[in-house]
Amino acid sequence: MINFREVQLLRTMLQLGSVSETARTLNISQPAVSQALTAIQLELGIALFDRVRGRLRPTSHALRLLPDLERLVGNISGFHDLVLTMREGRAGYLSVATAPTIASGLLPAAVTRFRQQHPNVHISILSADIRETIDRVARGQADLGITQLMEGEVVVHSASIAEGAVICVMPSGHRLRARTSVTPTDLAQEDIVSFRPSSLTGMRILEAFRLAGVRLKLAVETNQAMTAMAMVASGGGVALIDSFFPPPPFFPGLVQRPFEPRIRLPVQVILPESRPLSKLADSFLADLKDTIGGNEAFSGGPTPTGVPGKKIGRLSSSDPLHAVGDPRNRQR
Repeated sequence: MINFREVQLLRTMLQLGSVSETARTLNISQPAVSQALTAIQLELGIALFDRVRGRLRPTSHALRLLPDLERLVGNISGFHDLVLTMREGRAGYLSVATAPTIASGLLPAAVTRFRQQHPNVHISILSADIRETIDRVARGQADLGITQLMEGEVVVHSASIAEGAVICVMPSGHRLRARTSVTPTDLAQEDIVSFRPSSLTGMRILEAFRLAGVRLKLAVETNQAMTAMAMVASGGGVALIDSFFPPPPFFPGLVQRPFEPRIRLPVQVILPESRPLSKLADSFLADLKDTIGGNEAFSGGPTPTGVPGKKIGRLSSSDPLHAVGDPRNRQR
């Protein structure tokens, strides 16, 4: 069967109709073109050219092959271009596994920022719980993961990239709106919408109520912060959720207050042990870090007037992933 170089030569000859022009275009000699055409016809077993008055003229068989030859050359050229852009970090595929509220709250801004510089990159966001997020990264189904880690969870390549906190979300006219923070005692008589007690955040909320000697009235449990806020907006109670997806602007009728005692929710970026970080993943992490730096959700949400707050979310120089997402490593 003929190879790609022969396909390219045959297609060029059919387009130009001249051995000399084909030789000039492909930067080879005329005898080399003639020999290649003879070899191609012998290999295919059909006559592709007739000699008329000393010139080669394509047969009907050859003309029928031309569209397929065009398609083959175009596909291979496109393949080479794609490989080149992937090697340079300008195109390709990026898969991110993450928690549902992070996927809904923080990632859209980071993805938009990343896509502005990498318009030819296809991005897949895989929303999953902690265990599944870790498994997807470990199995190579995701380039990286962004989630909280359970105590004792072993992931070789991980580092803190941000921190959130539990917040209380309530209707704007709620009796607790005037408080600068909300405690379990304040919520003793409230119907609570929150995460299931078996989840990491749910367990920590339940423990805070237990230590305060207050029974948690869990009216509705969910694994989605947006669902919890929709329940509150419909009059279903107040919500205790993470701060990664604050109510505004999607729920303008709701307000949020810090929950005390403060429940810190550190977020980790998880990388696979078996393969290095791709240029695309590194660039995405840089955009993610920049987005986190300007996002209130990763400092526990907006701070009420007169209450001090703090901003965090940068990898420290002592962190093993400090170089990850370094703008100097970006391939634009």
